[in-house]
Amino acid sequence: MDSKRFERVKAIIEEIPIIDVHTHLGTDGVWQARDLTDILFYHWLGTELKNSGCPEDAAPSKGSSSSALSAKERVRRAIPFCQRIRNTSNYWMFSRILQDLYGIEGGLTEANWEKVFDAVAERSGDLFWEPEVLKRARIEKSAIERGCVPRDKAPYFNYSYAEPLYGVGLGDPKALEKMIGRRVESGAQLDAALMQTVKRLATKDEVRALHVWLPATWRFTRIQEAEIDRLLHFWTSGEPMSGYEQNCLASFSADIVAREAASYGMVVQLFHGSTAYGKGMQVGTWHADFLRTLIYHTGSNEKTEFDLFLATRNASHEVTSMARMHTNLMVSGAWWHGFTPTTIREFFRDRLEMLPMTRWNAFYSDAYCVEWAYGKQLLTKNRLAVALTELVDEGLLPDAHIEPIARAVLYENPKREYLERGAKKAGDSQEQGS
Repeated sequence: MDSKRFERVKAIIEEIPIIDVHTHLGTDGVWQARDLTDILFYHWLGTELKNSGCPEDAAPSKGSSSSALSAKERVRRAIPFCQRIRNTSNYWMFSRILQDLYGIEGGLTEANWEKVFDAVAERSGDLFWEPEVLKRARIEKSAIERGCVPRDKAPYFNYSYAEPLYGVGLGDPKALEKMIGRRVESGAQLDAALMQTVKRLATKDEVRALHVWLPATWRFTRIQEAEIDRLLHFWTSGEPMSGYEQNCLASFSADIVAREAASYGMVVQLFHGSTAYGKGMQVGTWHADFLRTLIYHTGSNEKTEFDLFLATRNASHEVTSMARMHTNLMVSGAWWHGFTPTTIREFFRDRLEMLPMTRWNAFYSDAYCVEWAYGKQLLTKNRLAVALTELVDEGLLPDAHIEPIARAVLYENPKREYLERGAKKAGDSQEQGS
């Protein structure tokens, strides 16, 4: 790679603003780091620390009860294990967070850890720190879960967890009843309840996206509508259902939600590439049958905008090929285990080579505090610069195309699909209903 060209490309990309289409900012009231543990034990990095030998009481597993140790003691106990993970991309981002935001170089060491702890603590009560970090990251807007209440709404827009709506046959019926506000006993009642719920999310809660994590066992499966009442009775009564029957019921619900999301310009975010197995643990994987049945769902809901998030590079080419054939299917960023330099580069190369620059998004942070949103955009922009520089080096792209492509995938595309289109559709629907 031409190093001088890379530096020029990187400088161009670093100036481009970002729309972050998926975060967990505001979860449990956390917007900025309350202390160093919110940054050091962010679950991506915390998993690596634990795997290197860091004790459970310092780095508890995601989903487990919080540690009984003080924040300072947790950090102190983790110091020896930081050296064991200094090769990882998550630790690189962590080190850049310390360097760029707190002015501390060299990562976290025995010599500086108390200084680092105090520097983060000093900012924890600063009301201007959250917007300052977003500004430094050039993140103009971030998606947050609709129940989170920021001090300033201006930098944020809402998404909603929609798994109970989308996958009726996959979980506890009470989760669906809580979300729709009633018990349903027929396909017709389910259809009406889902319509009302999606309308409320769009118009009252100003939701711009539906978050849908589907298990690896999910397969889009069509069934005669006359069978839905029977399957719904089985599910709500707690009677055993086969995997096929669960997929049929879930697919019926998914089609309704996707149809209604289109009415309000909401993007349906589909997460694929990880499997959960006890104690909050997940591993990166993918299932060809999941993707090959998904195309029937996206293909039969042509007015709905879908955005597919991948956690594994294995499916990258197949998913990009699907997106090339379906004009309502986007692909975005890199999720969970896929957030590594080589994987992101492969994602970006596939998308740059196969998709129009208007049909994919380069970034979402998945961050739980703004400091990690900052760190994640650093690696994303670095990998985008690598991919674009390679294309120029290989004679496949002229220099003049770099800035408009990067601006499209970082800013213009998510702004159009998540903010402008959704706001317009929701407003039109409200006017029609009044």
